[in-house]
Amino acid sequence: MTVVDLAHVAESSSHRIPGHLSSRLPASYGHDRPEQTGIEAQLRKALARDEDLIPQQRDLIRRQALLSKESDHRFLNGLQMVVSLLSLQSRASSNPEIASQLAVAANRVATIERVHRRLHCLDGRPRCDQAISR
Repeated sequence: MTVVDLAHVAESSSHRIPGHLSSRLPASYGHDRPEQTGIEAQLRKALARDEDLIPQQRDLIRRQALLSKESDHRFLNGLQMVVSLLSLQSRASSNPEIASQLAVAANRVATIERVHRRLHCLDGRPRCDQAISR
């Protein structure tokens, strides 16, 4: 049952006040003032609108998470491609100095890839916030 349904049920239910207490209540008890009724209507509309927006918000959050994963995947693929190209060049080089420098560069890019995986918890380990809290 939604908040709007609960408000409608509460509004439609009749509340009886015992006779000996009713004489102590102001004459306006149980009668809404016009401005109060207008405010209640505005609140009901706002609640209904918000209830309609919640599923949309959940869908947007789900989509954002999917796009984030896809972006990370593409970024890591790009880094792996750079590592592979540097390694190929290193092995194909006839100059040992150049081969060594290319291998060092490939290792640096691979390190960036591992750091990215770790920071974004893409390595299958427990979530980052759980690992930090321990």
